[in-house]
Amino acid sequence: MQTFKKLQRWPLAVAVASLCAMSFAAVALAADLDSDASLSSNVVAPTEVKVGNNAFQIKIWATGNLDNVRTAHVVNAYSMATGGAISAGASTTAVEFQPRHYTNDCGGASPPKGCAGNPFEVSANLNVANGTPVGTTGTLTVAMTGDQQLTADKSPDQGHVRVVASDSTPPVIGHSVVGTLGDNGWYTSNVSLTWSVTENESPASLVKTGCVDQNVTANQASTSYSCSATSTGGSAGPVNVSIKRDATAPSIVRGTDSCSAPGSLGWCRGIQTAGFSASDAPSGLADATQASFTKTSATEGDTIQIASGAVKDNAGNTNPGIEAGPFKIDSTRPTISSSAVELIAGSPAYVADTWTKHDVRVSFACNDGGSGTTSALTGADVTTEGDNHSVPSQGACEDVAGNEASPASASFGPVKIDKTKPVITAHTGGYTSGTWSQTPVTVSFSCADTGAVQSGVAAGDNTVGGGGTQSSDTPAAGVNVGNSGTCADRAGNVADAESVTVKVDGTKPTISGSASPAANADGWNNTGVTVAFACNDLASGIATCGPTPQTLSGEGRNQSASATATDNAGNGDSATVPGINIDKTAPTAPNAVTDRFPEDAAGGWFKDSVTVLFSDNGDPNLASGQAGSGVKSVTPNPTFNSSGTHAYSGTAIDYADNTSAATAGDVKVDATKPNVELTCPSGPVKAGSAATASWTASDAHSQLDGAATGTVPLDTATFGTGKIASTTVADKVGLTETDTCTYDVLYDFAGFFRPVDATPTLNVVKAGSAVPVKFSLDGAPVSGSNTSGKGAETTVATARSAAMACNAEAPTDALSETTTAGSSSLTYDATADQWVYVWKTDKAWTGCRQLVVELADGSVKRANFKFTK
Repeated sequence: MQTFKKLQRWPLAVAVASLCAMSFAAVALAADLDSDASLSSNVVAPTEVKVGNNAFQIKIWATGNLDNVRTAHVVNAYSMATGGAISAGASTTAVEFQPRHYTNDCGGASPPKGCAGNPFEVSANLNVANGTPVGTTGTLTVAMTGDQQLTADKSPDQGHVRVVASDSTPPVIGHSVVGTLGDNGWYTSNVSLTWSVTENESPASLVKTGCVDQNVTANQASTSYSCSATSTGGSAGPVNVSIKRDATAPSIVRGTDSCSAPGSLGWCRGIQTAGFSASDAPSGLADATQASFTKTSATEGDTIQIASGAVKDNAGNTNPGIEAGPFKIDSTRPTISSSAVELIAGSPAYVADTWTKHDVRVSFACNDGGSGTTSALTGADVTTEGDNHSVPSQGACEDVAGNEASPASASFGPVKIDKTKPVITAHTGGYTSGTWSQTPVTVSFSCADTGAVQSGVAAGDNTVGGGGTQSSDTPAAGVNVGNSGTCADRAGNVADAESVTVKVDGTKPTISGSASPAANADGWNNTGVTVAFACNDLASGIATCGPTPQTLSGEGRNQSASATATDNAGNGDSATVPGINIDKTAPTAPNAVTDRFPEDAAGGWFKDSVTVLFSDNGDPNLASGQAGSGVKSVTPNPTFNSSGTHAYSGTAIDYADNTSAATAGDVKVDATKPNVELTCPSGPVKAGSAATASWTASDAHSQLDGAATGTVPLDTATFGTGKIASTTVADKVGLTETDTCTYDVLYDFAGFFRPVDATPTLNVVKAGSAVPVKFSLDGAPVSGSNTSGKGAETTVATARSAAMACNAEAPTDALSETTTAGSSSLTYDATADQWVYVWKTDKAWTGCRQLVVELADGSVKRANFKFTK
């Protein structure tokens, strides 16, 4: 059958589709972007139709933009050639499109209705009247119109139709069976049966009988299903389909068990048999003998499982099998094993028929790899020497299943024990170890096995050698000559090493003497001398040494002592210590004199220092009549240079270091100046007065050479401060000392006289007035004394003033004596013995000022003033 085929493609798509194997047309509703719609169609190829009703569908979609709901109308127009008749179905069908942009909004997997991917579908019919000849052709036109924005289709879809012959064949019956097909036509899974009945020429006349689709989900024996069909074209069927289903594997259950040789405690000592039975429905067992069967096992163990094996049914379903058990199978007899260890640390294994030097413990074991043993075996310890001990097992050997060992007992041997060491023998040719020999000694060694049981010296284990000849002197302890190599028997006993102490001494000993105490550097002793001798021998050692010690106690020159040494080998030697000089007598006490006469002969005093001179006075002869050792030195001459009485003592020493009696005395030294203190007056000294400074003096050693007190006149003729006075004294050895003191020569100023008060009083005065400032230079004035008038007026005093802060707490005193201000001047009133300074004040002064009067002796006097208006 042919379908419409597009001959052109327009910007807005138009398509035609067919349903139910009939012709169809499709029209696209066009809506452009400016909302002006245009409908178009394509030319399609001719389509075959038959007499009667021919159904088809039209699929409609839109492109472009619609801003309001719009309705499209399908218009069917049919025309046939002469001699034929075609009548149409509904002339118009309305389709409503919603407002949207059918180009932009139609993407995605689920586009809106009316899009190309989800079009509207409109059913239509083409009815061909009975009697229309086969081959009649006509034209089918499918057009569309739209309201407002949609205009009439300018290019409707057109296609040619042609009438073909009516139905002349029966329906076609088909079926499909889906499932897993096993053996012998049995399905082993769910089975689905689907019927298909086809009538393409006259489907409206088709009638089906049976033809029911099946879904078989349960096991069933062979079951038949049928389908028959009739139509205008004839009858088909019945078609029969047989289905049998078995999706269940056979079942297996346990049967009866048996053992060919039952043992103890549930053990089987032979072949174990397990019984099984199997069944299956609905297909039945593939092997009927498996309805009841057995399996066997001879495998040993206590958890033996016997598998039934797989069981299969006629459908091909297989049960992989089950297991029976656990069974305990032990058909093997236990065995007896033996072992031996040496009874030492670590317990090394012992191998039968070998030699050992240790006790041997033999043990037996009942061994079973299956059910385990129920009894134990014992052995024994071999502790005595021998070369053929045999140890039998004690007890029975059975396993849990009841199997007994064969043979029932065992033995271990031979056991060979040799505990006695071989012996190494030293050969010295008659020399006794550890004794002294004056001739060379030769030593050699050999080894042999000993004891009641002798394993014999092992081949290759006798390497004993060593020894040799010792001919040179040895140390006192001798030389230990031991064997080289070792010697062991076959049991592993190792011979103890052997050695010989060889002592050889052919050298005489040494002897040396020493004197104590040793002589001094001049070779003399002043006490008895003990001479000791020391003997030494590097080999056999000293047997005798002496006589020692020997003491020489008498005075004499060049005395000596001798002694002899012998060693243990009989060698001897002697020694002498000569040149011993002994002088025990002290020299005569030395002479002593001073280096000059004292400066104070009457008192015996030396000035500053004195030296005492010591000299040799001889050394007596020795008791032997020989000359003494002689005077070696006398005490060094001491010099005393500090004040005081000094004791001296001097001795003489001879060459034997004997010291004489002391020559002693004392000397007096005055090295200290006398002490003098000059004291000046504590206060100022009145100018022109007769004044003095007093002094005192002392001397602690030779004493003063004159009076201890006195006075010194002071110079008052000139003014000054810190003027210096001095005095000097001397002691009897001529040492002198001078002291000084200072004093001041000043006017005797007693203060300002009325009306001026001294500080801190504030003198209140009217500014601009002249203030008479009066003072005396020799104390309170005495009429007619005229002592203050010394010196010219211009050199007696000068005055100045300066502003100062007023002290509110200072006392005040108003001046009652003032004069009219005039020029300031200083004059001397000889009658009153006073100096008067008329101080001219300034009218502009206010507050407080201080008047400063500086005298010719350098002293400064002050008075404070407060000014009023």
